[in-house]
Order: sequence, then C-alpha cells, then structure tokens
Amino acid sequence: MEKIEKLIEENEKELLDITKKIENISNELNSDNINKKILLFNKYFSDYSEIVYGERYLFAYNSNWEGQKEFPVAISNFNGTVGTGMKKGMIAVFDLAYLKYANEIKMHCPKFVIHDKLETTHINQLKTIFEICEKINGQFIIPILKERIKEIGEEEIKKYREKYI
Repeated sequence: MEKIEKLIEENEKELLDITKKIENISNELNSDNINKKILLFNKYFSDYSEIVYGERYLFAYNSNWEGQKEFPVAISNFNGTVGTGMKKGMIAVFDLAYLKYANEIKMHCPKFVIHDKLETTHINQLKTIFEICEKINGQFIIPILKERIKEIGEEEIKKYREKYI
C-alpha cells in the first residue's frame, strides 16, 4: 500500500510540474506577449527594410487567422507585384532582423543564416545587406557567382576578403 501511495504522490507532483510548464507556455503565447515580441522584432525589420528598400515594412500577426481562413502572418505594406530579387532581398532582411532580435533577447539559437540565389537581388541592395551584416553578431552565408560579386567593386571585395575570408 505504501508503494502505491508513493507512486500516486510522485504522479501528482509530476502533474503539478507539467501544469506549471503549460501555464508558462500559455503565458508566453498570450496576445500581449506576442505583440511585445513582434514590436521589438519590427524595430529591426522596419529599420533594415527602410535601409535596403527605402520603405518601412512590418511583420504582422493575425490572431484571428483561423476564423478568417488566412495565413497567420504577413508583411504589411508589401503590395503589388514584386520581382524575385526583391523577394529574396526581403527574406534576407527578415532573417538579419531576426538575428538582431535573437541577440537582443539573448535567445539561444544558431547565429547564422544561409541564402541562395541572391544573384537576382540588385547590386545596391546586396551592398546594403552586406553593410547590415557587419553590424550583426552572426554570419550571413551566401554562394554567389564570381561575375556577380565583381559588380560590388574591387575595394569592397578586398575589404570583405581581408575581414572575413
């Protein structure tokens, strides 16, 4: 009988621990907390999008997405038809903003992003993205054609080689 009581006691303790964990997760997911996180993320995302594209884009979360049968997140002010290059550039901007955000909140996560096919992104935006990368605690890894990288300019290439390669 004593063993059964001990097992019941252990199970009750485990249930209490699990309940506390669920409450903590619930608190993390509440609307106010999500909005605070998005607000901080948007501080970087809108700044970087303005630096790269001259417009302040925002990451938006729709908490009623299921009822509206829509995707739960979107980039606001991202209207009209945009080319592949701008889409790739905006994804890079998003990822760099996330790296900055993760560092700001001291999140334990990988501190690098990998992108492919940035050749379609305009050279001016690539240069600006590289400038943002220099100010972020993380790595931005991209394979890029030698012919395309030459468009950045010999001085820039030399600077990056000396500093990063």
